[in-house]
Amino acid sequence: MEQNEPIAGAAPAAAALPDFKRSVGRLGLAFMVYMVACQLAQLACISAVQLLWPEALNSGWTVWLLTDLPLYLVAFPLFLLTARLAPTTAPAPRWKARRESMGPKQLAQLFCVIIAVTYIGNYISLGINALLALIKGAAVVNPLESVAGGGTLLANLIFGALVPAVGEEYVFRGVAYKKLAGFGETPFILVSGLVFGLFHGNLSQLIYAFAIGCVLAWLACRTGTLVYGMGLHFVVNCWGIGIAPLLVQSEAGSIAAVAFILIAGVLGVVFAVRWWRTQPHPGPGVGLPAHPVRAVLLAPGMLAYELVCLALIVMVILM
Repeated sequence: MEQNEPIAGAAPAAAALPDFKRSVGRLGLAFMVYMVACQLAQLACISAVQLLWPEALNSGWTVWLLTDLPLYLVAFPLFLLTARLAPTTAPAPRWKARRESMGPKQLAQLFCVIIAVTYIGNYISLGINALLALIKGAAVVNPLESVAGGGTLLANLIFGALVPAVGEEYVFRGVAYKKLAGFGETPFILVSGLVFGLFHGNLSQLIYAFAIGCVLAWLACRTGTLVYGMGLHFVVNCWGIGIAPLLVQSEAGSIAAVAFILIAGVLGVVFAVRWWRTQPHPGPGVGLPAHPVRAVLLAPGMLAYELVCLALIVMVILM
């Protein structure tokens, strides 16, 4: 079944409008529960360790465990439970029915695309943070630096690269696909990117995380599997949290890192333009309201999620 074809037996588009809004709203509610539960569970665990064993916070392994265990043992089950309440009024096309293989060459090109959007988005965020720092009178800090900075390389690769690559692809691409892809590829891709970018909870990662989320959501639609996205996500995380920090510790390594970023970034822009011209574009939406962007942003559950994430972003800026 093509993504832009009406689903057999589905109600007319006009009757499907409330269903789209409700699906987006309920999915947003699930992500709000995920975010709030994660923050509260992490705060409780950190507070308990500070009270009972404060020396443990000097270990990078402990910091990573206090970050990831509440996320996946507390917030993740609550998210899945809440997501079950989201109505699947437009069943998504089955993964296996859409499977398309990606070779090493195509994956390497996509890696360059992700590097390009990552650093372009990062530089935009740095510019915004610089303006905010002038207003604030102090630097705006990326909270990821405080987590990864004190960890060992192995801890960073496990908890900062591997675990997020698997968990985040399942949540932000897998679950979101089941709930939204029946309304079309484009709504799923954009909403997946939106909730993924917001979930980082800081301005430093918001822009490039949104772009990466859209690329990985498109990849999931194209291939019918999360495996490629998990692999690319892991490699990109390894670069950002493992390889690049090691390289910049020496002058020669810094030069090599800058050269790699420039070459991969330029190639990524070229590949993105070429793919946009030659590859099929994402299928349009089905049964969407007249103003789908407004419907997504103002759906009650999604709006609540946006407000929670915005509050976290403001808190990080003011820290």
